[in-house]
Amino acid sequence: MSRLFKLQAYGTDTQTEVRSGIATFLTMAYIIVVNPLILMEAGMPQEGVMFATILVSAFSSIIMGIGANLPFALAPGMGINAFFTYGIVGALGVSWQTALGAVFISGLVFVLLSVFRVREMIVRAIPATLRYAVAAGIGVFLAFIGLQWAAVIVEDPATLVAFGGVSVEVVLFAVGLFFTSYLVVKKLKGALIIGIVATSALAVIVTLIAQATGAE
Repeated sequence: MSRLFKLQAYGTDTQTEVRSGIATFLTMAYIIVVNPLILMEAGMPQEGVMFATILVSAFSSIIMGIGANLPFALAPGMGINAFFTYGIVGALGVSWQTALGAVFISGLVFVLLSVFRVREMIVRAIPATLRYAVAAGIGVFLAFIGLQWAAVIVEDPATLVAFGGVSVEVVLFAVGLFFTSYLVVKKLKGALIIGIVATSALAVIVTLIAQATGAE
């Protein structure tokens, strides 16, 4: 692997890349569940969307690593799938089949732009501040979804969102967030992996206890 990916030339090693790969997978695996849930609201079959999400993400990431030798994981964009569901299908009333046809055509156009290096010219023409703003906006959007799933925030007719109150989910979220943040601040190797696995294990234990208590 060191020779194939030229790890020494980039100042890294196999162990570091394996840990980074696992951490990347754990932090982006949510897309396997969230993407089908969003596109399902457009009328698309959940099982098919989940299979396509996994297939496209795996294939694209493998090609990125082997073909371009870049440690980038690729997956469907959260902003795009929301625009597809709520903008194109929901607001404009276009069927999801027709909308997918438009996505296919836009993909072909994007490939041509990449082949003729027009895409690179467009990216360079975008101010750096705008690129950073887009990245930050996507991050805030993902954080917002995470807070919703953790029941930290709930829908409110007056203020759009409100605090969801103290619950088991919120406590687990807070414990996992602060524990993982502490590990990251301490620069512990595999901090994200340890934090995610520990929080998941704690959630499973709490769920089992709740089920046992309820059964009694």
